[in-house]
Amino acid sequence: VMSKKGIHNSKLTSGLYWIDPKTFVNLDSRSRWYIYDSEKVHKEMINKLPIINGKISGEEYLNINDKLQRYLSSKETTLTNFTDLSYEAWRYSEKINKQNHTEGGEIETTDADKDVESKKYWIFSPGSQAVNWNSFYEEGI
Repeated sequence: VMSKKGIHNSKLTSGLYWIDPKTFVNLDSRSRWYIYDSEKVHKEMINKLPIINGKISGEEYLNINDKLQRYLSSKETTLTNFTDLSYEAWRYSEKINKQNHTEGGEIETTDADKDVESKKYWIFSPGSQAVNWNSFYEEGI
């Protein structure tokens, strides 16, 4: 699946998370930021995780997933599962984004399609249900 155009860690792991949030961690940009950069996850835990550079393999994902699951079931954190982790990543990043926005900084988004090239089209209808099509065509409009 990862070899398909437009599929990256965010989309694939988000899909797995949506299918079974009790079993699979979502590694979208917001969650990755929370886990690796927010300083909310203990440094010792982060050091046990592989660094994510580009697309990860299934083996790397399952390794991260297992280690985070063990971390969440330990006494090292008040979060207890991937749903808690996902919510806390969203909540805390929203707080930081609001602070950055007030200070004039950029707001981070989790747009899963930001890496997908898209085309924009205009659609035109000459009147409701195209009732004016013939007259517009005849008049060269």
